[in-house]
Amino acid sequence: MALAPVFSPPGPLDLDEWLSLLTEEALDPDLPIIDCHHHLWDTPGAGRPGSAPPREPTPDGLPPLSQVVWGGARGQGSKRYMAEDFLADVKASGHNIVATVYAQCHHFYDMDAPPGFDVVGETRAAQEAADACAASGESIRLHAGMFADLDLRGLGASAEAVILAHKRYKCFRGIRNNLHGCCIMEDGFDDPSGEITSAGHAVLVRRPFEDPTFLQGFPLLAKHELLFECACWHNETPQLTALARQFPEQSIVCDHVSTPLGWGPFSSLGASAVFEEWKVNMTELAGCPNVMVKLSGLTMPSTGAFTRARCRCTVKQQNTRCLD
Repeated sequence: MALAPVFSPPGPLDLDEWLSLLTEEALDPDLPIIDCHHHLWDTPGAGRPGSAPPREPTPDGLPPLSQVVWGGARGQGSKRYMAEDFLADVKASGHNIVATVYAQCHHFYDMDAPPGFDVVGETRAAQEAADACAASGESIRLHAGMFADLDLRGLGASAEAVILAHKRYKCFRGIRNNLHGCCIMEDGFDDPSGEITSAGHAVLVRRPFEDPTFLQGFPLLAKHELLFECACWHNETPQLTALARQFPEQSIVCDHVSTPLGWGPFSSLGASAVFEEWKVNMTELAGCPNVMVKLSGLTMPSTGAFTRARCRCTVKQQNTRCLD
């Protein structure tokens, strides 16, 4: 399994070269594991939308991803991570991954589809990859499940037609709508949608789960026995808690333990202050019996876990609290 390297190279690295700088053995290679959250993407040019801003080399010498060239087999000049790349990483990890769940990441949309139906293209692509994997004789059940995209805020009750289009593909198990917008941002932040702006370190208030159109469409998920998945930041967790309480019959999955932010303005608050707010919010969410939490994502750049020591501390602290 690839870990952060221990030195910073003088120039750009191929992604595979960067990943190979340090490895570790799987602790229990025979343990059957379902990878419950992964993505595929193929983004020409600048790379995956929503990626964190470039960062300087970390104190333990980790080359920032801004120095890594996504070239070679993974796509020259692009950020490309397809099923074959994922399966190669699974095999190299030493873990016994028996099945996976694909989480939508706004890729492979059908640009020729009618309004609102473009998102079905990603579901189709996920199913095609799963079928190709099965046909190749791989033992892993690639995309045994999938959380797809659906614009509940835009479609409301009329979203049922899109749900039925998603349901044509057997991997489809639910919808993933993320918050990521009610947050203290850095100076100069401007949302190109015009929904939210910031002057200085202002708190951005955007409450999509209170939108009347969203609330009209949300009951469709229970009607079709679908899960609802949401990635949110630690200070947005109360919005997810309120939604879970309003719809107790709806099963909800909280991604990445409600990401405790550690970058931008939150880096100046300190990990302890962020952890305390995260702990209070997660305790409230834990009181909702219809909510499940994915113990994942704690080494993403948004958490501020830029070093191996910080990664270990963050993962242990947050996961232990969730299990408690």
